[in-house]
Amino acid sequence: MKIYRILILLGFIVFLGSPNWACKKQEDITIESPKPEKDFEDFKIGSNYPRVIHLYSDTVYTISQDIVTRLDGEQLIIDAGTLIKVGNNLANNFTAGGIDIKAGGILIANGTEQNPIVFTSSAPKGLQNVNWQGISI
Repeated sequence: MKIYRILILLGFIVFLGSPNWACKKQEDITIESPKPEKDFEDFKIGSNYPRVIHLYSDTVYTISQDIVTRLDGEQLIIDAGTLIKVGNNLANNFTAGGIDIKAGGILIANGTEQNPIVFTSSAPKGLQNVNWQGISI
């Protein structure tokens, strides 16, 4: 009889505690909004890129032209956690592109294990046979 009461009491305790395990409060649920996208062409002033291009992790960047080149004295700074895609998604032109750092050009890219810098194709799955030409230094 005593064991029966203990089992009932344990069942009652588990029953009362179970909503805390199964449900999330609304304030515990987070929804991330999509990151804005910016094409490397948007950096151009006239027909030239500025001497310093800084890529932040809160934006997705696209290289829709063939190659982004940094010459002597020019910098490309890429923050940890940044996503960079190649290919013009709107024109369905998923040609390969890349980044070329010439002599004297500076590339600063410090990704981490928790926040890697990701280089990928903007082509949908199945059409990613043409990807990055790579990063040439």
